[in-house]
Amino acid sequence: MHVKYLKRVNIDDEKWNRCVEHATRPLIYGLTWYLDACTNRQWDAMVFGDYEIVFPIPFNRKTIQKQAYTPHPIQQLGPFAKAEVNKSQLQTCIDTLNNNYLQAAINFSKQAPNTIKRLNYILPINKPFDVIYKNLGQNRKNDAKNPDLEFEESRSIEMFINFFEQSSKEIINEHNINVESFKRIIRQCI
Repeated sequence: MHVKYLKRVNIDDEKWNRCVEHATRPLIYGLTWYLDACTNRQWDAMVFGDYEIVFPIPFNRKTIQKQAYTPHPIQQLGPFAKAEVNKSQLQTCIDTLNNNYLQAAINFSKQAPNTIKRLNYILPINKPFDVIYKNLGQNRKNDAKNPDLEFEESRSIEMFINFFEQSSKEIINEHNINVESFKRIIRQCI
């Protein structure tokens, strides 16, 4: 299968999004609008065949050469495909990263060779509250009991960002999180 390395401006959004939406592991993180919002349109990609497999590569420039990375509002990236990606195709993705970027720190959605496997906790919200509550960590249980918490529906981006900044100051500072990318994502969602 032919592989193309494309800049963002050369990607066919319709074909790309169709591939991500019908992938074996469809994730919002792979959709063009989400990638654009998270990276301020700073991403390239590998496209296999006629968009049968797509692999986004967000980048930044801390030096003259690009560095591939996973932005904070993205948990994991591709490759995204309708069928399972084989080892050869996965190795092509890794080789492209190694050959075109000074550094690469991409969280793959599929276990790649010579990478660190990370576990993800999925909260099953289809269970009764008492079952969910019983399985929460002590900090989350304390948060749920907080009498000062109030819930209010709002479409105010600024209200949400203020809440996020106030409740996550340590994480934002520790990980140097770009709050502007969250604002772009929220605007797109609304």
